[in-house]
Amino acid sequence: MNARHWFRSSLYVGAIAACISIFTTGCGSDDFGDAEFSEAGSVEDVDTLSEPLLTIPGGFYTQAPDYGWCGVAVPSVSGNCHGGYSANSSGGTNTYTRMAAGRYRLTLPGIASGGNAQVTPIGSNVHCSIMTMGSNGSALIVDVGCRDTSGTFVDNRFLMSYYRDTNVGGVLGGYATVRGAANPLLMNVWNSTGGAVSATRSAIGRYRITFPGQVIGADTAQVTAASSVPEYCTLAGWSGVAGGVAVNVRCFDFAGAPADADFSVFYGRNVRGEPRNTLPTGTQGGFSGVFAGGGISAAFSRNTCTSGSNSATFSGSTYSETYHAITAFQGEVPIGTVVTAVATNGTYCNLNVFPVQGVLTDSRAFVKCFNASGQVTTAAHTTMVFLQDAMGPC
Repeated sequence: MNARHWFRSSLYVGAIAACISIFTTGCGSDDFGDAEFSEAGSVEDVDTLSEPLLTIPGGFYTQAPDYGWCGVAVPSVSGNCHGGYSANSSGGTNTYTRMAAGRYRLTLPGIASGGNAQVTPIGSNVHCSIMTMGSNGSALIVDVGCRDTSGTFVDNRFLMSYYRDTNVGGVLGGYATVRGAANPLLMNVWNSTGGAVSATRSAIGRYRITFPGQVIGADTAQVTAASSVPEYCTLAGWSGVAGGVAVNVRCFDFAGAPADADFSVFYGRNVRGEPRNTLPTGTQGGFSGVFAGGGISAAFSRNTCTSGSNSATFSGSTYSETYHAITAFQGEVPIGTVVTAVATNGTYCNLNVFPVQGVLTDSRAFVKCFNASGQVTTAAHTTMVFLQDAMGPC
């Protein structure tokens, strides 16, 4: 989206009602509402929302962010992150070390700490969380833990995505790590508008994170538990509030009961990479909001390529999301994908397999969702961010 459209959207949304609900109802209520998936008829000119993510979002954006991701495909040993699912904005080679069953240390050379990490398990109903994050010299260190539904650490495949930004001055997005106590504390905070991010807790495991100055619509969110104990978190929707956007989060223990937990939350439009790059030589990607029965919410779906819009279908127990024209050449390129359920009842969603780079024009990701007991469910809304470090034409 170019600067003209950013300002246009800002003026339009700012003129309508102060509370616009996105995937949630009752956005002004104390309980933050129940998570529901709905089209955003309040955002005009949806065609403009599918413009490239990586054009200049504003003159304030002058510092290239740090980003990287790491796919662990062989979780029983240590090694390099899978070449098809590993990227590093500094050009370094990402590695992982298996510390013990289900516990991994990821090293991303040349990447600064203090950003936002998200992780998604692959191929089972396990939960993975960000256990710790910091630096070792010039390298970012992210510790990931994966557990089965009983809370036991188990080896499992996963994808971790990391993003760190410092630019302040316009509408782009934000993130925070939240210590989910009765009075939540914030760390690793960034808000592109410069407004002070805040977090509130309305009940056990129920949180609202507010990003002042942000504008609702054509946006997405992700959340991951950031804890060494068996807890997980999901989105309960996000909404426009007076002066900004609020992201609602629910956290649970592994029995599916509400639980206070630490978590990492991301919100924004420009999902990652170097926004000053211009197609066709920039990094490619996109995001989607998906209905429980399949199908994309067009108002919350974006794509760096303009020759197609995203789509999603439901088959059996798996959602297949297609990112049209993300890449137009064969051969594996670094892909990173994270997915979060939009649910208030303990439902959660994982990748079913590693995402697939398109043979001709389309790339795909496959999602499977589970109820709080770990059984497959088809009643789940999801949000997904699809990342592709492809230097080539759409």
